[in-house]
Amino acid sequence: MDTALQLKETIYVEDVHKFPGHIACDSATNSELVVPIIKNDKVVALLDIDSIEFNRFSQEEVEAFSEVTKQVFEKVIFLITILKGDIQKKYISFFLLIYNTFKS
Repeated sequence: MDTALQLKETIYVEDVHKFPGHIACDSATNSELVVPIIKNDKVVALLDIDSIEFNRFSQEEVEAFSEVTKQVFEKVIFLITILKGDIQKKYISFFLLIYNTFKS
């Protein structure tokens, strides 16, 4: 995740055990895809998908996840920034539900 934050670009690691400095969230993780969401040249969110499989994603899947994630999250972040109070909390909860669904 740190590399995606620093470089502000999608990072796909086919084998996390061979990636210098990788910090595993789960010891069962073997590959990882991290897509940064950038607004005003700042990373405001990350989609982090861990897999127990080595080489889990094809290049086409990496590109698709990257593009779709950026499009969806740009709209979600926009909605969250314009909403207030309880409505904002509901959208943030919905956003986290989507995130956790994709991560599973």
